[in-house]
Amino acid sequence: MKLSKNEVKKALLISKTIQKTIELTGSTNMRSTDVFPYLVKKGLFEEDRNNGVYFRRFLKKLDKTGELQTLIPQCKRVNPINNQIFSEWYFYDAKDQIPKSKYKIETDLKSKISKVQNQDFEEESLMSILEATDIVKALIAGVNPITGVYLDN
Repeated sequence: MKLSKNEVKKALLISKTIQKTIELTGSTNMRSTDVFPYLVKKGLFEEDRNNGVYFRRFLKKLDKTGELQTLIPQCKRVNPINNQIFSEWYFYDAKDQIPKSKYKIETDLKSKISKVQNQDFEEESLMSILEATDIVKALIAGVNPITGVYLDN
């Protein structure tokens, strides 16, 4: 099971939101139910009657793919004990471990169109040939160029 590009972006946004929440509240140990209202306010998840069941499913999916600690380093999974069925998810401060994208990803379509119309390819291109070559080399080596993590076979 692999993550889609949108799921990776969502996980990175979740990580940033959780880190800001931890810094604002000053909490050192937060449960998934404590963090979930902030994710709803950011529009990353819709509120549900189980206080974040889809959020916890997303965390479980990240954990199954092995990308949880890479994309959301604040999150720790506590396996179920005794007769419990579900895992518990805790969040800690990890501002030094938050993944950052290597390259500027421009999402504003209007600015892309204006660049093409103005023929500013040499001066304001999104990525130079050397950067593109580095990305291709990383992909050939089996490394995710955004996160720097080795890809599955």
